[in-house]
Amino acid sequence: MASGQPARSGSAAASEGVRREFEEAKRHTEEVLDPQVRQCYRVEQKIASRLQRAQELQGEAGRKLSSWVAVTESLHDGVKAIGDADMFTKHIERELKCFSYVLAEANREAQEAARQRAEKST
Repeated sequence: MASGQPARSGSAAASEGVRREFEEAKRHTEEVLDPQVRQCYRVEQKIASRLQRAQELQGEAGRKLSSWVAVTESLHDGVKAIGDADMFTKHIERELKCFSYVLAEANREAQEAARQRAEKST
């Protein structure tokens, strides 16, 4: 050996090649993959946080919707009650008109009877 180094065996050279590949893979992992993994983790955390907030907002929206449904049902019941009261009022108005007509007719008959009694007595 001209360089003064002992001759390496084939397995030692192969072992050196494997060590260099390992070191290169380790460097690639530390320099390239680890930052990408950390970035992915940060993005994952942001997504999880936003998903949690979206679920909170969805729950709040559900509660508000339930409240609005209850209010709407209550208003519907109120409108129905007003409609029922209006129909009842119209029914009473018709009954009062009939009663007024019957009362007027009874008044005319009473006046006619009084007039006839007055004629008989004179």
